[in-house]
Amino acid sequence: MLACFIVAFVLGLFNMNMLALLFNLAVLVPSLAVGARRLHDIGKSGWFQLLVLVPLIGWLVLLYWFVQPTSGPNEYGEGPATVEDPSAVPPGVA
Repeated sequence: MLACFIVAFVLGLFNMNMLALLFNLAVLVPSLAVGARRLHDIGKSGWFQLLVLVPLIGWLVLLYWFVQPTSGPNEYGEGPATVEDPSAVPPGVA
């Protein structure tokens, strides 16, 4: 998400409006998917992404939820792998 933000910022900074629009359209669906998955990881519905439409406070609430730690399985399935799970750590990473 940080990389998408940086690319969109740089394109907007250099006044490449058409290229910035195409980039934002290209990453729209994947961004929505990542946001829904993150909300599911903390036990909330993906529809809560619509809070971004609430002026000023909506994106702050979403940001707060996105940085919350996860706690294992939830109603949407298994949560993300934890560090305590030895199968979750790629080989060569301690």
